[in-house]
Amino acid sequence: MNRMAFAILSGTMFLSMIGFGLIVPLLPVYARDFGASSVEVGMLFSVTAMANLVMLPVIGPWSDRHGRVMFMCIGLLIMSVGTLGLWAADSVAMLLLCRALQGVSMSMHLPVAQAMLGDMVPTGQEGRWMGYFNAIMFSGLGAGPLIGGYASDLIGVEQVFLVSGGVMFLALIATAAYLRDPQRKQKERPGHAWSWSLLRNPVVCGISCLQACMGVLTGLSMAFLPVLASESLALGATAIGLVLFVRTPISALQSWSGKLADTHSRKVQIALGIVMASSAIIAMPLVSGVMGLLLANAILALGAVLVQPASSAYMVEQGRTLGMGFAMSLIFMAMQVGGGFGPVAAGWIMEQGGLAVGFYAAGALNMLGLVVFLWLMRGVSHRSALPADASI
Repeated sequence: MNRMAFAILSGTMFLSMIGFGLIVPLLPVYARDFGASSVEVGMLFSVTAMANLVMLPVIGPWSDRHGRVMFMCIGLLIMSVGTLGLWAADSVAMLLLCRALQGVSMSMHLPVAQAMLGDMVPTGQEGRWMGYFNAIMFSGLGAGPLIGGYASDLIGVEQVFLVSGGVMFLALIATAAYLRDPQRKQKERPGHAWSWSLLRNPVVCGISCLQACMGVLTGLSMAFLPVLASESLALGATAIGLVLFVRTPISALQSWSGKLADTHSRKVQIALGIVMASSAIIAMPLVSGVMGLLLANAILALGAVLVQPASSAYMVEQGRTLGMGFAMSLIFMAMQVGGGFGPVAAGWIMEQGGLAVGFYAAGALNMLGLVVFLWLMRGVSHRSALPADASI
């Protein structure tokens, strides 16, 4: 394992995630100032996921053939432009357009960076290194909201968008200057097969189902947790940022849960994480005060800590035959399906039955997704992406 390359890759990811996270607690309230409805607030997060989803089938396979660093740099450039566009926006439509640009950029950055790590990771250590990387990535994403909430109270929302765009551009400079494409270990298939044969792959189907449901939780918490905190608990921007920041120290535990995924049952680890995350999202509308919301979000983050490295380890193993960029695109596509349609559906449910009902529905959906995942993966080893009766 090239530790220097890992340090540079994870460092630039940390920067970009801080930049992206800066605006997370501000967008829903910012959009409300433009007169956005609950559905439109949900669309601010959904349109990013949908644009990402459209681009992923192309970008992942292209990065297998043409290299990773080029796509990462283009993605960070577009992310900077989209973030600055939020600062200049004067309508909900403009906000949606800029968020769509951010979605396009994410398809060129996040999954391609994980594919680059997959190229480097040693066999048998997939969970460990994916855990380290995810811990750093989610720490940046968690630190961003706290900094953004405080900065918003200090210098104003519009200036935070400028800072976010600047941080993204700094990550672009570091990526272009210090990262080089590693030699890939897997044989790449020419013109990767987006085919019905993927439906016969229990790992692809099981992990995709799981990640789609987790995408609903992520999209819902980003879109409506600030609204719940602001409208139901009357919390300010700094307090909302603190609630979202609680994910940061917990995300660092992925370095531990990744090692666990390499040595113990991945299925049990994933199941425990889904139960914890589902329970937490259901509890959010029921708590009173900032401490209750902090605890619920902490449990949600801990559930994700258990789920993500184990899921990534399964897909890295698949990537060695499907193509690493292709495999990482699959897992991100599944997340974007959930993150794209989940907030809009939740917004509609909330307008019919109230804010709390959307949180309850998301928790129930994830429990159903866990049942489907366990059924699809019933013939797959607890520690490997190969069927239990297969030989390596």
